Formats: sequence, structure tokens, C-alpha cells
Amino acid sequence: CGAVCEKTLSWCGSPSRFGNRFRERAKAGWRGKVAVSAIERIHAREVFDSRGWPTVEVEVTCAGSRPGRAIVPSGASTGRHESVELRDGDADRLDGKGVRRAVEHVRREIADALLGCDADDQQEIDRRLCELDGTDQKRRLGANAVLGVSLASAHAAAEAKGISLVEHLHEVWRRVPRTLGLVRPVGRALPDLSGLVGSGMSLPLPMINMISGGLHAGGNVDIQDVLILPVGAD
Repeated sequence: CGAVCEKTLSWCGSPSRFGNRFRERAKAGWRGKVAVSAIERIHAREVFDSRGWPTVEVEVTCAGSRPGRAIVPSGASTGRHESVELRDGDADRLDGKGVRRAVEHVRREIADALLGCDADDQQEIDRRLCELDGTDQKRRLGANAVLGVSLASAHAAAEAKGISLVEHLHEVWRRVPRTLGLVRPVGRALPDLSGLVGSGMSLPLPMINMISGGLHAGGNVDIQDVLILPVGAD
């Protein structure tokens, strides 16, 4: 995307601006050390999804490695409590569904906040993104900007470590305490779940959609999806 980047240099900043900030943070050290997965560059662009609607593609590059890239999925049916996609609302362009504002948030504000951070620390990356947005449903920066950076950071960390994405996510999952999110029963102690969640890699349990509802079914079925799960699979 060299030509594209040259044309949009005013949006994403000059190479020296990025490079100087990265070197300053790397010199100071992320958590006191320079990580192999320190984020060196964050870029975004407007692309089209499989249905032909605009969405956000983000590239996150760690020092000395290939970029991690992610395209934000967008559903046709959304609930009132879901995070909010940021659309341009320009009726004269793409029926108002353009995502240039979300792209600019990635290139400017989010990039400024995350350059030099450790992409391998997914929890800290996501915490910073949520804190930067400052709203419950990602209304300010846009869920399509926040999610794109979070996903691309995971891909970038895997590239920096020279492993597959599933191996990286397994490492991230193994850092999660087993007791995280458990609610203590009244008058009782938490069960003994010492250790970490992930002990070995396994295939995800597939969810098979049997009946689609919501907007996909013209509103004829109140339930969004009726799924079956092969819970007895070994």
C-alpha cells in the first residue's frame, strides 16, 4: 500500500513522527523493557466486506516483523446493547455507511496511544483501548476502530514471535486465572481452581446454526439464532 500511504500521509503522520515516538518509548521501555513485540506502526484503511459494505482494515506492525492485519466483521442484525460501529453518515457517499472517521481515529488517536506498547500483552492493549474510548458501547472512537486494532495486535504479536495465531492466543489464554469472573456464592468459598485456564490446545467446539431469526428472517422469529453444539464430542 505504498502509494496509498504516500497519498494519505497527512492522515497517518510522517515516518519521522512515528519513528521518533516509537524510539522514545522503546528507549524508556514498555514496563521497563523493550519487548520483541513492541508496536512500531499502526495503519488503517477503508475496505469492503463480503456483502459490499465498507468496513475497517487495520495493520499493526511490531519492530522487525511483518504486519498483523485484521478486517472488522459487521453483522446485518445488531442488538441494542452491542458496541456501536462508527459510520460517516454522509448520505452522498456509500449511503452514509463509510468508515473514514473510524479509520482516522485508528491512524491518529489510537496510534498515538499505542505506539511502543507490547502487542503481546493483549489484556493491556484492550484495557488501553477501552480507556481511550471512554464509553460503554465504544461510541466515541467506534467499535469498528477499537476491535480492528485489538484483532490486528493479536496477529502482529504472533508474527513477532514467529508462531501461528492460534498458538499465540493459546499463550494469552494460559495467562488467565481460572477464578477470573467467578462469583463467590453467599456464605461459601470459591471452588479450588488454582492454576491457569489453558493447559493444552484443543479444537474449538463448533456451534451449528439450524434456524436464523432476527433481521435475517424478516423479523418472523424473535430468537436471533437457534444453535446446536456437539457437547459430547471428544
